[in-house]
Amino acid sequence: MPFVPRFLQHLAGVNVGAGTKMAIQSVRTARRGHHSIGEDGIINCRFSFDRSAAQITIGRRCFIGKSHLVAAEHIRIGDDVVISWGTTIVDHNSHSLD
Repeated sequence: MPFVPRFLQHLAGVNVGAGTKMAIQSVRTARRGHHSIGEDGIINCRFSFDRSAAQITIGRRCFIGKSHLVAAEHIRIGDDVVISWGTTIVDHNSHSLD
């Protein structure tokens, strides 16, 4: 799994906690979404931001398999959460009109 260097995560507007390993599959944004990811996790997913102020917040010690998170407003995932591969989480019932 090709992990994204910390300096590239910072440039992309991603706040990542210490010890977290990330392999961002892709990021689709309608301007600039914001991600915040806690410490000591393993994140291997795609992010889609359907609106400019959309946010995705992932807690500490989370594992997210090869999945897709689609936010129009805000997706919040707590601490110590495991999400399997092939999962799609969406915070709205359609695509964005923006």
